[in-house]
Amino acid sequence: MKKITELNVEDFRPLGNKIIVQNKNLGGLITLKCFRNFNTCHVLESKKTNLLKLHKSIFLNIPNLTTLDLRQNKLIKISKHLALLKNLNTLKLDDNQISILPEFIFNMDKLECLSVNSNELSRIPNSIIKMQNLKTFKFANNVLHYLPIELGELRNLEVLHLESNYFVEIPTTLCYLSQLSELSFEWLEFLEPPYQRNIKDSIGKTIINFMKGTLLDMIKNGILFCTFKEFIEKNSNAISNSSFQDDDKSEKYKVYSQKNKEEVENEVRSINEESKVANVNVNSVDKRSFMKKNIKIFYAIENNYYGVIKVKISSSNLKHTRL
Repeated sequence: MKKITELNVEDFRPLGNKIIVQNKNLGGLITLKCFRNFNTCHVLESKKTNLLKLHKSIFLNIPNLTTLDLRQNKLIKISKHLALLKNLNTLKLDDNQISILPEFIFNMDKLECLSVNSNELSRIPNSIIKMQNLKTFKFANNVLHYLPIELGELRNLEVLHLESNYFVEIPTTLCYLSQLSELSFEWLEFLEPPYQRNIKDSIGKTIINFMKGTLLDMIKNGILFCTFKEFIEKNSNAISNSSFQDDDKSEKYKVYSQKNKEEVENEVRSINEESKVANVNVNSVDKRSFMKKNIKIFYAIENNYYGVIKVKISSSNLKHTRL
């Protein structure tokens, strides 16, 4: 077992209102402490430090934090003392091993950015509805099998990253995200024409608005969830046929579309090659990582789709086990 050591925040000189913690001894796990008052510190960053946990002293002695960045560490849970940070605006916990979002976090009413990409989250509680000030919510690359309909009640949400999870349907209530201007979602790669999984800016907003329209139509028919297959069928072609009328925008769209199509086709070839290698010696790879990377292929097989470049992939070519 790796030795757990301590790092003290006061050992690092503040840069204005920001403290950056570094760990030169990456051989062991660390607990971060603070025994000096840093009332003027608003930003604490401790990335790639093998951080296992934060001591309560952090929250007591740096009470005015607005940004806490703990990405790429070894955290397995979110400290209950985080609730002491009444002014916290931005919380970044990407690339850790967190499996639960505790209830208290949904009562942190000043939080505008919550980023928990690449963790072990299996559930987003219905309590997410309380986070009405949230503008950015990133939970890509987790193990979510279900998204709550309450996600669509986050009316101030501008950025949503939800790709590389295990759900096969999305709540149609996402149509109510009136401020949404950036979406990262691998289902976009299956549309005809295929898009990048991350869409934003003017063209991205046009695509997002059209998709919200199709979800709204489903709600009007009493449908609360949209399956992968329905998403593909309702959004393919129709977006390009109805949304890009003026010549200048249409030309930009064609370039955008062709570039994405080439990227998707290249990814198909790459995934096929990796699949062959993995099938030869599945124990030689991290099965869970491999599964998450290729999850969209498995969804496509079940629905007789692979994108809209109509590449048919036989399920016999990808022997997989649901996790």
